[in-house]
Amino acid sequence: MLVMRLSDLDPERAGAELAAWATAFARGQIRHPLLAPALESGERWAARISPAGKHALSQGDVREPTVITGGGSGDDHFQAAVTSTRVLLCAGKRVVQAWPISELHDIRALDNLTGAALLPYEPNPDYDDRFDTLMSALAPSGGGLAQLVPHQLHRAVHLDWLKFEAACAAHQDRLGAWTAALPRRLATIAATARQGV
Repeated sequence: MLVMRLSDLDPERAGAELAAWATAFARGQIRHPLLAPALESGERWAARISPAGKHALSQGDVREPTVITGGGSGDDHFQAAVTSTRVLLCAGKRVVQAWPISELHDIRALDNLTGAALLPYEPNPDYDDRFDTLMSALAPSGGGLAQLVPHQLHRAVHLDWLKFEAACAAHQDRLGAWTAALPRRLATIAATARQGV
C-alpha cells in the first residue's frame, strides 16, 4: 500500500490491514501477480513494490534513513518482491538478483518505510558495514521546475516494505510475534514522522 506522506500514516488502519495480510499470507492466500517471476515448488507469494532498486546502505542509514537515503543511482527502475523463501529484484518476470531468506539473519523495513535492509548477520555497532537494501524509487514531489530542485526529491513511502519483514519473520516461525509487535512499531513510526513535519 502506497502512503502519500509518512505523517499521514494511520497506525490503527495500517495495523489492521497488515494483520489481515499476515493471516492471508500464512494461509497461502496472497495472489501471485501475472507479471512476476515464477514461484518455486512450495513457495508462496507475499508482496511487490514498483519501481524500486538496490542500494548499499551503511548501518547509520539503516537506523536513521532520510527521504533520499541511497542517493540517485539511476537503478530504481526494477521491482522489489518477496515470497515465503526469497527476496527478489526483478524486471517483470525476469529475476535480476535473488536473496534466499534462509541465508538472511533478518529483513528490516526502514523506519521511514522507503525500503527494506537485507541483513546477513546482526549489525555490529563497532563497524561501518554496508547492507543490500531494496528501496522505493526517487520521485519529485512537485511539478515543473520543482523536479530539478534536490529538496523536492523523496522516496515513495510504502507500507508493504513491512511485508518484507513479515515474510522473514514467517520463515523463522515468528510471524505471530511480529504481528503482535506491529501496533507499537506503527505508532512509533507515525509519531516520529509527525515530529519531523
